[in-house]
Amino acid sequence: MPLSDASVYDCIVDNGENLFKIQIKSTIKLPAKDTITTIQVPLQNSKRVYSKENVDYFAVYVYHFDGFFIFKNNGNMKSVRLSLVGKYSKNFNNFVFERDSQSYS
Repeated sequence: MPLSDASVYDCIVDNGENLFKIQIKSTIKLPAKDTITTIQVPLQNSKRVYSKENVDYFAVYVYHFDGFFIFKNNGNMKSVRLSLVGKYSKNFNNFVFERDSQSYS
């Protein structure tokens, strides 16, 4: 977690070789009636601009899809259209892992 609300990013991910600054967003929006499967999510507003130097990746939780879309910040993204069948579909993860049939106690 960031040390303060003034921090540009929300968390840091360490992959063992690099540290990545992550900005986390979420939305409860539903798809527009004309698109059915796509949700428009604002990433930046007049209060905060997320440059590539300040934020490496966005992690956007979409309640409608029950999972995260995680994608690299290109430095000029104002908003993004997210869908399970669109451009960012490969960036979707709901972090559900299959477990073998043994029960763990």
